[in-house]
Amino acid sequence: ELTWADYGDPKGFHIYDTETRELEFIRNPYSMFHKIFYNENDKTMEEVLDVDFDAFADTYIKVVRQNCNNPYWFDMFIDKLYKANPNNIQIVDDHMNLNLEEDDDIVNEAEDTLTILSKYIGTMPDQVPKKKLDNLVRSLYNEALTIE
Repeated sequence: ELTWADYGDPKGFHIYDTETRELEFIRNPYSMFHKIFYNENDKTMEEVLDVDFDAFADTYIKVVRQNCNNPYWFDMFIDKLYKANPNNIQIVDDHMNLNLEEDDDIVNEAEDTLTILSKYIGTMPDQVPKKKLDNLVRSLYNEALTIE
């Protein structure tokens, strides 16, 4: 793994047997990038903090915060993680797509630009002429697509 784009992608090397002409893949057992999903629902403080962080030394970590009801527990969790001496820790909140493991899942959840704009216009106050604004945005969008 060289970047986060390589996360979860098996890396290693191949050995070519010149006699049998077979190729054997040897997977690298080490990983530089890790995701930790933090979820404290239905757990005690001991269960939240009972994680062995020794494997995360000299690695890059994303902590995906799914359910955090007690900020003090989360701070203790992060402090314990820092004591393992990772190279970098990023903390991100799990909103909509961060809990999806596969890129295909993210693509399936995606919406096109016009749908996003129309939904946003739909949430505007009633005094805004939504139909007229939606038509204007669609017209501008289509015009922008034709510009070279």
